[in-house]
Formats: sequence, structure tokens, C-alpha cells
Amino acid sequence: MTAQPFHGVLVPVLTPFTASGEPDAARFTAFCRWLLDQGAGGLAIFGTTSEANSMSPGERMALLDYLVAAGIPAEKLIVSSDCGFGRQGCNRDIAFYKASSIAQGCNIVRRELGVPTTNVPATDPKLQIDVVPGRTAAAG
Repeated sequence: MTAQPFHGVLVPVLTPFTASGEPDAARFTAFCRWLLDQGAGGLAIFGTTSEANSMSPGERMALLDYLVAAGIPAEKLIVSSDCGFGRQGCNRDIAFYKASSIAQGCNIVRRELGVPTTNVPATDPKLQIDVVPGRTAAAG
């Protein structure tokens, strides 16, 4: 059996900003280091929690480079690319799939823990006719 790349808690990391609205690389790195020191198994950066949509791609790359140069292990990072569910908004299809995948993901964890899952009506193909191109109620 191969080793798992991550273990324990994978933490979505908040991104601090300076008073002028720039990502604060030093505080971000210190926070990431603190989270790892507290036992986080990995760090999810640049997702919705990290305000990815508030930064340009260049700012995100610079922040990632800063983290790694400061000694944060790259193998502990989960680099996300938020779909735009936040400030930028997103189209209805992406919102639907993201929301239903979050609910399905919760059910995966529930099954692993041995607790009852919840019904996710959005995953019922008969209810997806307005979202899935080409699908009709009859095709269900």
C-alpha cells in the first residue's frame, strides 16, 4: 500500500491583507506555519476561504512562491482555483455542480464515519433537466 499524501485535518487557510488591500505574504506564511505546527495535515490555499477571487493570478503565484521560499513544504499544500462562487459570481451550471458536489462530499465523510447520509435531491437525474444540457424528464 502506498503512503497517503495527506493525513489528518486539511485546513482551508484564510489570507490576510494589508490595509491597502494587498495580500500580506509575511502574515500568510506565519499563519500557515502555525497551522502546520498545530498538527494540520495539509493546507488548502486560494479557495473561497482564502479570498482567491480578491487576488489576481499573479498575486496568487507570488504568494505561493513566497510560502515555498519561506520553507512551507510544497507537499503540504493543496492549491485551489476557486470557480468563482464568491465575489465574481458564476454561472448557474457551475453553482449547481459545486453545491451538489459539496453535499455529496459530506455524504462520503458520513459513510466513512458510519453515520447516516442525507438525501441530495440535486443529484437525482430527473431533477436536473434544467441544468444538464440535452437531458429531458423522460431520459431521467
